[in-house]
Amino acid sequence: LGGDFKNMATLSSIAIVGAGGAAAAIVHPHDRDMASRARGSRHLEEFLDAGNLAGNGAVQIGAALTVYTAGRLAQSRAAAQYGADLVRAQFVSGIITDGLKVAVRRTRPNGGRYSFPSGHSASAFAAAAVTYRHFGPKAGIPAFVFASYVGGSRVTDFKHFPSDVLFGAA
Repeated sequence: LGGDFKNMATLSSIAIVGAGGAAAAIVHPHDRDMASRARGSRHLEEFLDAGNLAGNGAVQIGAALTVYTAGRLAQSRAAAQYGADLVRAQFVSGIITDGLKVAVRRTRPNGGRYSFPSGHSASAFAAAAVTYRHFGPKAGIPAFVFASYVGGSRVTDFKHFPSDVLFGAA
């Protein structure tokens, strides 16, 4: 994990976080209106409900540990490495996200604490990035689409503002 944090200061990582920060800054003035509109669509909220569970950190780490364990039991080095990379990604994204949540202390649309950035989005996009790196665009693009689904679920459930989700995704 130490190497993961050390290697984060790459040009591509900085560009991704910069783009996420810029996107979050652009939508931030419209956060409340966008969150209210998203919440107003009962059909959209119901469609996105599963994203709240799928993006949960415990679910993400559990799935990553399952992939790792299955890979080890099947003696598949590739599957075990994919699982290990998923676990590491979840720990890194969780540490960064939780640290930012405590530092920023933004109130959620529903009045709860620690809105920024979205941890569900960070978890789902971390898994998508690992999937893309291991399997390329055929698996990676659907993983990013699913991560977007998770992020959308957080807005329609009134747990996060769009800017929280955008920055969490980055």
